[in-house]
Amino acid sequence: MTETKKWMNDDFIKWGTKINNLSESESERIEQVKKVTELNLENLETLPDYIGDFVNLEKLVLSENKLTSLPESFGNLINLKGLYLNENQLTSLPESFGNLTNLEKLVLSENELTSLLNRLLI
Repeated sequence: MTETKKWMNDDFIKWGTKINNLSESESERIEQVKKVTELNLENLETLPDYIGDFVNLEKLVLSENKLTSLPESFGNLINLKGLYLNENQLTSLPESFGNLTNLEKLVLSENELTSLLNRLLI
C-alpha cells in the first residue's frame, strides 16, 4: 500500500524543477507523484501544466490564489474528491473539467465565473 502523502508549495515547486533533471528517471518521477494524494498550494498566479501528472490526488486546495485560468491538463485529476478553488479570479473552467466525475466537494465561491460547463451540471 502506498503511503499517503501531502504536499505543500515547496514540494510542488521542487518537483517541478526535477521534471527537467535528466539524472532522475521517468519511472522514478512517476512513482513519486503517484504517492501524492493531497496538495495545498498558495501564492499562485498560474498553475503549471504538470498539475495533470498528479493523477492520484484526492484533495486539491487552491484557495486564495490569483488564478485566472486552469490548464487543460486539469481534467487528468480524475480521482479528485475535494477541490477548493474559492477566492481566485477564475473566469472560466477548461473543457476537461467535466472529466472530474468523482468530485464530492467543489468550492468555487468568490471567483469571476460567468458560466459553468454543462457537463458539471449533469
